[in-house]
Amino acid sequence: MALKYSITHNGNTWNSTTNLDSIPLSNGSTTSSITTAGTRTLNCAGKVAANNLVIGAKTLNCAGKIMAGNVTITAQNATKQRFAFTTSGGATSYGNFFYCDAKNNPGTGSHWKTVRLEKGTSFSSIASDNNNTVCMISENANSSTTNVRGAISTDGGLSWSFYYVDGNVSGIIYSLCYGNGVFVGVGTGKDSKGQIIYSTNGRNWSYAMQGVDPAGPNASGNTFGYVTYINNKFWALAKKENFYLYTSVDGVNWTRGALIPKISSVFTQTAVPREIVYGNGTYVILFNTSATMPFTMCSSDGVTWNKGTTSYSRAGYLCYGAGIFVALPEASTSSVMTSSDGLNWSSSNIGDTINGRGICFGDGIFALKDSRIYVTASSDGTSWTPFSLITTASGGNRLIAFGISDSAS
Repeated sequence: MALKYSITHNGNTWNSTTNLDSIPLSNGSTTSSITTAGTRTLNCAGKVAANNLVIGAKTLNCAGKIMAGNVTITAQNATKQRFAFTTSGGATSYGNFFYCDAKNNPGTGSHWKTVRLEKGTSFSSIASDNNNTVCMISENANSSTTNVRGAISTDGGLSWSFYYVDGNVSGIIYSLCYGNGVFVGVGTGKDSKGQIIYSTNGRNWSYAMQGVDPAGPNASGNTFGYVTYINNKFWALAKKENFYLYTSVDGVNWTRGALIPKISSVFTQTAVPREIVYGNGTYVILFNTSATMPFTMCSSDGVTWNKGTTSYSRAGYLCYGAGIFVALPEASTSSVMTSSDGLNWSSSNIGDTINGRGICFGDGIFALKDSRIYVTASSDGTSWTPFSLITTASGGNRLIAFGISDSAS
């Protein structure tokens, strides 16, 4: 499957799903000299040929060949991308870590490999430093007495060591992310209030905040359910609507930010904030409802928010890539929703009826997984390959994408 290349030359953008042999310029001519803008991403799956090639893209993902008489590469980040998810271990069965390098096409089930984890643990929260270290934490059912279980890999998920999170950290961790040299987790403490933990190595954890209720005016009993790192800042979402955003630069010191008010009064169900992503100059928060139409909240600055509406029920997962937002439902569906601005959405058929369990973007590819642990892939979010079985194991937690170096292969 060909990836889309995005090259900017003299202020003009040229996209292609084939090999780059020449670029049409603004005057309609061609050239053997290719120069990318300093803030662009170059995704290369095939041959890039030119007599003179200067790549100044911020990110260079190259799975093919670059051929030129004179080549200068100044990419700041040239890691490969790996897709991964985990399956739960029962009392007498092992959990597993499944992974596939993006260059191998995650839409083909036989391209996925598996690493055995341990019995009896479900590692539902997972994050990577994009340099081979992957951290996982279990979502405990007993928030008052059970120690949190963790796992760490330093070779991109190929081997693991397991541990109990430090005794001073307890409760439930729903979400993990990495940024600015720190792993950050959010969830519910044993006091049933919000907590945020952090670690510089993925093994030793401390509290950044605990006993926090992020609920908005005239509300209480909220906690944290999702965290991510966007634009040099951590963003923590609550588990219920009518909440305050919490943000942090270093993952340790947090600030209460914008109020995201309750706006689902026209619905019959309370809305649940699921994920926040950024693209095309817009922050987008996806809200899920159990029986009625979900919606998004969009902002250009993270302070002032506007409401958008998708057109199917129970949207649960959101990602951005290739210039579009893609939302995946948890309910049985044969479509994903796409949007260029996060406010206005349209439907794209994916060729099978699924119950979504994760969607992400890496190396120019969207990968999508459902509860049966089937996968499909797309380069543009609208045209999808046929679904392919990864494993007959039941369950399967959220799909993620992360960077690895050549040594993690």
